[in-house]
Amino acid sequence: MPHRGKGGFTVIELLITIGIVGGLAAAVLVAVDPPRRFAELRNVRRQKDVRSILDAVKLYVADEFSYPSGLDEDLDMIGTATTGCSSPCGQHLAKATGGG
Repeated sequence: MPHRGKGGFTVIELLITIGIVGGLAAAVLVAVDPPRRFAELRNVRRQKDVRSILDAVKLYVADEFSYPSGLDEDLDMIGTATTGCSSPCGQHLAKATGGG
């Protein structure tokens, strides 16, 4: 068959090119926003730590039928954030929200 002189890309070449460009774009997006990724990792670690403490307190209460000394039943807001909290950080939530 004679060559007709049509230039262009095959489907395979286009798919390979799109795959390479997509992979590079994904790598750039991950590399561009590391602070957000680190913040997400820190939040996951904090959640695991809080669950571990809560599980330990539950086990203590199940064995001793009372809370460990130094703990009370009041809900507290813990943190140092100056914005984003509906109640002041470091205060009992019952007092801050007008409850109990």
